[in-house]
Amino acid sequence: MVPASLTENFINKLVTIYPNPTTGSFSIQLNSNEKHTLEVIDLTGKTVHQQIIENGNAFIDGNILNNGIYTIKVYNNSGAISKKLVILK
Repeated sequence: MVPASLTENFINKLVTIYPNPTTGSFSIQLNSNEKHTLEVIDLTGKTVHQQIIENGNAFIDGNILNNGIYTIKVYNNSGAISKKLVILK
């Protein structure tokens, strides 16, 4: 079994969200240039934003989102990674 801290460190190197927490807009950087789909999911499970990432970087205008905790899901045919994002305005 792989220790949770090693798995978390591996995931943190694959997907970087900054700033986090944020007061609005944020960026996502992937450790890959492959095409991925990005979803921003609220606490009710509703997808509130979706876009394609083609070059490993994405900028999201979080000003359209309410305060709260969101799940950022990044996926392609190889798998999926989910991370938390906090928006505080």
